[in-house]
Amino acid sequence: MGAQALFNLGNLQRQCGEFESAVECYEGVLAQAPGHWRALLSLSVALIGLGREDAAAKALRRAFKASGAAHDLLFVECMLPSAKLEQIRV
Repeated sequence: MGAQALFNLGNLQRQCGEFESAVECYEGVLAQAPGHWRALLSLSVALIGLGREDAAAKALRRAFKASGAAHDLLFVECMLPSAKLEQIRV
């Protein structure tokens, strides 16, 4: 299956609360297109849904780097509890 189809399927799975299936789809996208920042961002949301906050923070950091918007992490840091800030620093 192509990257775009996997991304769309992952989004559908995530929206339905099927976070594990969504993670598998996003990982499939990233296997084909490692710099797909939207897949990385969506992966971070799915990982949060699974309670895997450390992995979610890592995916979020990768998403910001891949998108070229690492400076926007300052905004995200303001939205997260201070205990989690260190996990997403670039």
